[in-house]
Amino acid sequence: RALAGVTGASLTSAPCMYAYSHELVSSREHYRLYTALIYGVTCSMTMAFFIVARRIDVAIGPDGMLWLGVALCGVQVLMLIGMRLPCMRPAPRRSEEDGNPVAADSEEQVVSETSYSSDGSLQEQPAQKRSVISWLRLVRDHPSLLRVCIISMMVCMAETVLHDTMGQYAFSVLDILTGKENGPKRRKIAFIASVTTWCAISASSMLMGWFQKLSSPIFLLKLVIIFVAIFQTLPVILMFSPTTLVLVVCCISVGSAFMALPILQALVPEVAPPGQTSEAIAAMAAFKNAAYLCTTIVLTIALPALNQSSLEHPLWVLFPVCGALALAAVPLAMNLKPYAPKATTSTSMK
Repeated sequence: RALAGVTGASLTSAPCMYAYSHELVSSREHYRLYTALIYGVTCSMTMAFFIVARRIDVAIGPDGMLWLGVALCGVQVLMLIGMRLPCMRPAPRRSEEDGNPVAADSEEQVVSETSYSSDGSLQEQPAQKRSVISWLRLVRDHPSLLRVCIISMMVCMAETVLHDTMGQYAFSVLDILTGKENGPKRRKIAFIASVTTWCAISASSMLMGWFQKLSSPIFLLKLVIIFVAIFQTLPVILMFSPTTLVLVVCCISVGSAFMALPILQALVPEVAPPGQTSEAIAAMAAFKNAAYLCTTIVLTIALPALNQSSLEHPLWVLFPVCGALALAAVPLAMNLKPYAPKATTSTSMK
């Protein structure tokens, strides 16, 4: 999972993909739209290939699935080879005596980076020296960026719980969790749930991209985070009406709860200092992957204990907990502010 997140194979925690898209676009508005499109198109392609893979598995078997995976990896490699980064020019250094530009030393090249000016247009900023832990200092020194990373971590923790337990919860409530005779029903329910969830993620991501053209991501996040908490709690209703129709509604709710993720991704250039947006994107990805890892460990310990409890369909407890976790992010969202450079005063010596 960590390797998938670093290399870009993961939808929500791939820093390279979003950092590259940031380098390609010319304004904040375009980056917001591209972020939503990345989520929406990726989910749509995942859903489409999930359907294709299921057909291949039925017609050919596991070997067909393997060759499909190899073919997709080959196409991905060819597309990556054909990609080109924007041309970056060395940022000139200035003399300490007269302030005039001087040539960069052959041993130490400082490359400029792209960032957005106050009017949203693309501009170049001199890159700062980087180290392995520089992203930690970046997050520490910018409270709004830290809040965005923590919110994304909390949302991803809740989404990991929903994604990992929704299938088992649905099988348990529909009383098809065990038994060979229920195998076809489980496959049918799993297929319906997966396709519905991916459709909801794709549609909600596209919708958030359109909303971000009308409002700022900060305002939109403050509004959306409340709906995310409601959507994450809604699957509890499946206990009271265990039907396929209600399951579809619950899967739409779970998929729609992902709507906060493209907004959080689009927020990074708003709260990151100029010239360090890509580093801030990587910092958010680190927080997300930490959330996935910690949640997986907690679920490994908590699920056996829940299943051994006296509660009926005990996994329902996780959904209100996820909703409460999302609500806990509301105070952090309310204190978000766009990046503003610190005011400096300069005195001239006479």
